Amino acid sequence: MKVLLLNPPSAPGTLVNRDVMGGFGTLQGRDTLLSPMPPLKLAYVAAALEKSDFVVQIQDSVLTADTQDQAIGKVKS
Repeated sequence: MKVLLLNPPSAPGTLVNRDVMGGFGTLQGRDTLLSPMPPLKLAYVAAALEKSDFVVQIQDSVLTADTQDQAIGKVKS
């Protein structure tokens, strides 16, 4: 079975790091952050699913700076 794990896009002009601050995340202007944090929680979930023979793909819409419409289009494809 195939599974897609999605890190949803941030609001325009912002960058949300969901894996910091105890899971509450931080919201910063996109220009103030040197590099986004990888979605570690999704990686942990992916590893557990792969151990159970799932085929897993992670789509990080924050890293690719996708809009909501672009992220939805990638999920549908």
